[in-house]
Amino acid sequence: MPQFDPTFYVSQAFWVVVSFSAMFCLVAGYAVPKIVAVLNERNDKIDTNLKKAEQLKAEAEEIFARYQQAIADANEASKRAVAQAQSDTAAKLKEKEKRFSEELSLKIADGEAALLAEKKQALSQIKRLSEMLTADIVVKLTGQEVDAGVLKSKLTEVMEKKA
Repeated sequence: MPQFDPTFYVSQAFWVVVSFSAMFCLVAGYAVPKIVAVLNERNDKIDTNLKKAEQLKAEAEEIFARYQQAIADANEASKRAVAQAQSDTAAKLKEKEKRFSEELSLKIADGEAALLAEKKQALSQIKRLSEMLTADIVVKLTGQEVDAGVLKSKLTEVMEKKA
């Protein structure tokens, strides 16, 4: 094999140095700058994306805070509306109770007045019947007629004592 022949070592070493130098120059001058540029561009893009992600995160947190504030405001507004509705309902209920109480008082007063009128009428009828019965009883027992004025005054006197 010619590679292992010592006479060719110098030429082989020369070509190895030339080949490696050429490859080094090509890689150092052409490939490495492109790789460095791609890596720098990649790092810049990552940094940009990270900044954008932080900005979006801050915006999302702000939106979330506004959302929670809106929910809190809505809850507060609904509590106020419920309290107002309860207050209105209580006021209406009090007003209706007051009107009902007044109507009931009027009906009770009317009923008492009617009852009193009925009582007076019943008492006058009882008085008249008592007068007639007493006059009939006196006539049947004694056989004498009784003066109507005297009979009325005596019955009135007796009824007043019992009332």
